Amino acid sequence: MGESASKSLPAGTRVGDYQITGLLGAGGMGTVYAGEHPLIGKRVAIKVLHPSLAIDERMVERFVREARSVVQIGHRNIIDVFTFGEAQGIGHYFVMPLLAGQSLGDRVERTGPLPLSEAVGVIREIASALDAAHAAGIYHRDLKPDNVFLADDGGDAPSVRLLDFGIAKLIHDEVSTTQTGAQMGTPLFMSPEQWAGADVDGRTDVYALGVLAHHVLTGRFPLESNSVMALMGLHANGVPVPPSEHGADPRVDPVVEIALAKNRDQRFDTPGAFARALATAVASEEPALARTVSPVSGAGAPATAVATARGDSLAGLDVPPRNPARFLWVLAAVAVVGALAWLGLSGSTEGVAPVADPANAGEGTSAPPGLAPAPASSPGATTERVPVPVPEPVPEPEPAPADRARPPTPGAEPAPDNRARKPRRPRKRKPAPPTADTPAKTKTGPAADPPPAKPEPDKPAPKKPKPKDETQWGDTVDPFSSR
Repeated sequence: MGESASKSLPAGTRVGDYQITGLLGAGGMGTVYAGEHPLIGKRVAIKVLHPSLAIDERMVERFVREARSVVQIGHRNIIDVFTFGEAQGIGHYFVMPLLAGQSLGDRVERTGPLPLSEAVGVIREIASALDAAHAAGIYHRDLKPDNVFLADDGGDAPSVRLLDFGIAKLIHDEVSTTQTGAQMGTPLFMSPEQWAGADVDGRTDVYALGVLAHHVLTGRFPLESNSVMALMGLHANGVPVPPSEHGADPRVDPVVEIALAKNRDQRFDTPGAFARALATAVASEEPALARTVSPVSGAGAPATAVATARGDSLAGLDVPPRNPARFLWVLAAVAVVGALAWLGLSGSTEGVAPVADPANAGEGTSAPPGLAPAPASSPGATTERVPVPVPEPVPEPEPAPADRARPPTPGAEPAPDNRARKPRRPRKRKPAPPTADTPAKTKTGPAADPPPAKPEPDKPAPKKPKPKDETQWGDTVDPFSSR
């Protein structure tokens, strides 16, 4: 402000019906003073056009158009102008209400990024003012935090006032103060079409509002450089940094990205659509990258999805890929366990190796091959005896013949034969026929059975086979049996 301050008007200078009481600030087109009405004491802000610009008819016309634009819009979020004039020795001026508060730029510089809910509210009010200006046929073209004032009206939250329509473009204005190819705006907030000197429309303000939203949420800018030429290249071809990479909530990323599209046809049609989409994204609990936002309505029917364009997905939910081979192994293991359980429940011992009892683990028994031994159980605890299958397939053993004993399992003691045996019948021997040496005895009374005759050693007694169901393994057949 140095040069402007040195040429500022002293306190007490009369400007129309008001007297200057102090200096408030200076901008590119004029200086703003605090003033007061000498009779009624109404406090005002007086903006005076720089004397160096007063000799340029185009600058004078632009200054007049700013006052005219504000009056035409007539919105509660746009600063009002109630007096315009030209004073001798001072030049052109207009009078506005004097507001208590601070600019949005000063607030971010002093306290850092705004809380998410407060930032969404401020952006909503700015968008409402811009929508009203666009409806009146006026495009701001210089939206930035220094042109947004947070007025303290005594309410719970400050109210927003949009300032400085000095380079605003009137759609139906017959006099154009902007030459073709001229670059108008603040470099950090200028859209690609502004850098190219092309014609602008309401979507130019949407681009600047997207940059402003990034700044109030992070304190940074989506495209940064100390060189004006580098900034021009970044806004024309560079990829904006998402707000989340500067510490903002990731839910706002898709909405801001649409607002900063290089092609204006891919942006939101209106500032209000951008503000509604931002509020919807913040209110949602879903991940921002999975949402789709319409550039036309801001929250309506499906349109170009930023998540799809960026290649993002609900990869927020890391789902590991399925392994078909592992699935087949699980099925095979379940089948083996089911088969072994069925054989154990059916009580069949045919073709199945004996399973060691955990309770007799100390008696030298061991589990058959392919089954893991059961853990020892503690006293009083109930242990479920379930064989544990091993990954490799277990070949099914061949059934043992019924007429021979099954070979014992390697490494284990032979299982005892618990089959029930039938009691043997007493064997009766027939008396030998009488010979010359042994005359026949007549039975004269009760006598004991004759002593059994021993078979001759040189003539083995013929054996009579027993039926299969009555013969036991290892039994011998008496040729003199009564069967």
